[in-house]
Formats: sequence, structure tokens, C-alpha cells
Amino acid sequence: MQAKYFFLLLLFLYTTKAQSFHRNNNETAEAFVKRITNREYLPHPVIETAEWDSTRKVIIYFVEDSEEESVTGYLLIPGTNRQYRRVLIDTIQPDDGRSVIESVLFANADKDKQREIVIMIKWPQRRRGAHIDGDFYDTQVYDVPDLNNPPAKLSFYKEISDKLDGGFEGETKTGSHKAKYKTVSSVRAALKKMGY
Repeated sequence: MQAKYFFLLLLFLYTTKAQSFHRNNNETAEAFVKRITNREYLPHPVIETAEWDSTRKVIIYFVEDSEEESVTGYLLIPGTNRQYRRVLIDTIQPDDGRSVIESVLFANADKDKQREIVIMIKWPQRRRGAHIDGDFYDTQVYDVPDLNNPPAKLSFYKEISDKLDGGFEGETKTGSHKAKYKTVSSVRAALKKMGY
């Protein structure tokens, strides 16, 4: 029995660490992602960026787990012969509501020159019985991937992400509330104020 679990663990580690995908000639980033994920609907537009290397465009995409109400983000990092290696950004769990990716941006959030991946999320809250009508906002920051030696998963910057927690905006039985960080400009201003 233990050998079976060990084998399954090895298989899981091998497939998650070494997953690579071939991109067809003239295939758009969106068509490529939809083909490899076998999904027609994506919860956020596919992003293709040369943010970290002008000669290599990285693809950023998200898929939704409708049962869990979570969203998982990935990078596809180009290698040779149109092969792309998949890297996990993170799984964004629901917080009393379905996870919605509001925005993805690049901003400096550490001491190096490269800009990090910043994901802005909201969780709609509609509970009439509890007199709650609004949205929770959060911002999550991830380190830049090493394009030559991609990790299995990006590093999460918890301390900075905690400082960018947007809070709740909407109505409750105690009155109206405003979120601190819910726009790209408010997050950029906060990072600048922190010295980045």
C-alpha cells in the first residue's frame, strides 16, 4: 500500500514539475491556452508579455474550478522549439464568495530592478439576511520567475501582500465601507509609498 502512494507521489511530482506544451505555428496565446487546458471559458484575459526578457514572451493565464470557486494562475515560459514550460503562480481560494481576478499588473515590490507579478482579486459578497452587499478586495504579489531555470511554483511575497489587503467595500448593517486598495492606481501608489 505504501509503495502505491509513493509511486503516485513520484508521478505527481514528475508531471507537475516537468509539464511542457508545444505551441503550434501562428497559434495565438489565447488559442494555445484554451487548447492545452481544454477550456472555452477563461476567467481573465490571457496575457502575453516580454516583461522580463524582450526576446521571450511569457504567457500568464488563469483557470477556474467552478466546484471550489477557486482560480488557479499559471505561467507558460518559452523554451526551444516552441516548447513552453508551465509554472504554477498560485491557487486563489474563495473567501465566502467566488474568486474574481480583477487585474494583473507588473510593479516593483522588492529591491531588484525587475517588476513582480501583482494580482488584484475580489470576492463578491451578497447576503441579504446578514445585511452584507459589497466586495472584499485583496492584492497578491509574486516574485519574478527565473526564465532559464523555472521553478515549479512562484514565490509569494506574503508581507507585502498583507500590506496591500484592500478590505471590504459596500454596505453592511453598520453602514457604508470603502476598500483601501481596489484599483491599479491605488496599489501602485501604495507600493511607491513603501519605497518601491
